[in-house]
Amino acid sequence: MTLFNPTPAEKAVTQAIAELRAGRPASESRHLDLKSATTRHGAPVPDPARDPALVRQLAPEVACMANTPGGGALVLGVGDDNTLEGTTAHAEWLRREIYTQLQSRVTCDVREVFVHERRLLVLLVPEAVEPVKVKGRIQWRIDDGCHEVDASTWRARMDHARRVDWSARSSQLPTSRVRPSGMAAVRTFLEDTRETAARDLAQLPDEDLLRRLNAVDVDGFLTNAAALLFVGWGPEHNMLDYIRRDHAGGDSRERLHRTGLSLAEELQEVLRTCRSFNPLRHTGDGPAVGQVREIPERPLREAIINGVAHRDWAIQQPTTIEHVGATLQVTSPGGFMPGITPDNVIHQPSTSRNTALTELLAAIRVAEREGIGIDRMYQDMLSHGHPEPSLQELATGAVRTRLVANVSDQGWLEWLHLMDQSWAVLDLDTLMTLRQLVTRGWTDHLRLAPYVQRPPGETIPLLQRVAELTMGGDAVTTMLSSTPAGGTPAMTLSKGALRALAHADSRSAYPVERSTRPTLALDFARSRGRISSSELGEMTGIASQTAGRVLRDLEEQGELLPSRANRRGAGFHYLPAPPREDSPA
Repeated sequence: MTLFNPTPAEKAVTQAIAELRAGRPASESRHLDLKSATTRHGAPVPDPARDPALVRQLAPEVACMANTPGGGALVLGVGDDNTLEGTTAHAEWLRREIYTQLQSRVTCDVREVFVHERRLLVLLVPEAVEPVKVKGRIQWRIDDGCHEVDASTWRARMDHARRVDWSARSSQLPTSRVRPSGMAAVRTFLEDTRETAARDLAQLPDEDLLRRLNAVDVDGFLTNAAALLFVGWGPEHNMLDYIRRDHAGGDSRERLHRTGLSLAEELQEVLRTCRSFNPLRHTGDGPAVGQVREIPERPLREAIINGVAHRDWAIQQPTTIEHVGATLQVTSPGGFMPGITPDNVIHQPSTSRNTALTELLAAIRVAEREGIGIDRMYQDMLSHGHPEPSLQELATGAVRTRLVANVSDQGWLEWLHLMDQSWAVLDLDTLMTLRQLVTRGWTDHLRLAPYVQRPPGETIPLLQRVAELTMGGDAVTTMLSSTPAGGTPAMTLSKGALRALAHADSRSAYPVERSTRPTLALDFARSRGRISSSELGEMTGIASQTAGRVLRDLEEQGELLPSRANRRGAGFHYLPAPPREDSPA
């Protein structure tokens, strides 16, 4: 449960459990529903702990609670007459299956409670950001029952209720509860920055610093955000769980999951430990020479802070940080906010569950104020020769961010720094376009759009901007001249840029394998519906005859089909073969 200023649902659960333990009947309310674990299908199931019928039975009730202002809770294992039935349902399985049943819209926090040796499950249901519909209907709780409501009424009520976000609300904790070590950690964050204003803040008395950070409300109590940062979750809980291994499957070198600390202390400890296991590496030669951390420092820091700032704090589970070799994986409770997906996360306007917490982390110079730096994570990883970050929403309702820096693409780095325009490395859209050209061998405005996460209409001027880039005065890119009339224009690297890339790759101690000619040819044919020897020759810098042999080999392998049987004449090209029945789906 929340350790400061509990929600109405948490208060109702605490009261109900106390009544049941005292042998008195517990009362249902707007925020509390007592549910029997007995399913209505009647037939035995192979594993009663994982009964799909129970999920189908509970999902509408969970949706109803989520649609209710303030959310609610279900106590599973209590009969209609307050009989303590208990339940064998598997807690994590139930949470995951309800999340899936409700189309990834609700992430419950499921906890075990024992009353008179009967095992109950408490499902804490957070307030939904968007209405959760079941069979096309929206229901919410009124008194002790679910009732249908129209979408406009629901939105009007919820908009009114959300004028203050959770992290900005009062925790009802006085400033005397601030941990001295939590305050010291915050001062260290401020002092470590180069900003004079931040260092001046660090010198203020405690009460003045809290006010300047907007960490207290009008009555002098800590906000929920400040309670997390300066007080924490209490003596039995930790908010971060960090583990370090030198390689996958190896023994743990370091484990940080101390309970009783403030968030500021945990962050300080985790960030310091990450840095100690993130050595400096020599990178590149010539214009790209330098020393950088194995995992670029800013993306590493942003991934961890994102896992704190945007997580669902109603779920009392730690944000986990797995630091294995040169890979960092951060898993934070709570899915993406509505409207945000892995396919639009770079440029989607930042939406936080915890605006006040995000602003507080920015005020102590731990986080970026404008969006917590997702675009910078991408820019830094690519500009240091690593794959772009991976962000995904798991079936459990958590968000996982993964940074992989095992091998740096030194050829790409050296080639990138040969650009006459230094801004090309700093502009994320341009950088990603160049990356696709190098790794894929070609692009057009339709295929570029999902990669850079822009609408196709915005990638046309982007390609025009990239077409202006030069290397030693010569163009870096060229448009395929062999594209048939009316076809979508396609861009590839110029012959000079291809030669420069090949030379840079030859100088690398660990050259990265680029797309092979057959792979490039198949990708182009399957994406655009055709390929000719002239097109393949332009994309790879090889002679048309050599390109023709590559395409004939692919035809013999059953991957391509000739556009006409005699294989002669102007306009002859190849078509992608239909998928074979034995091909993997």
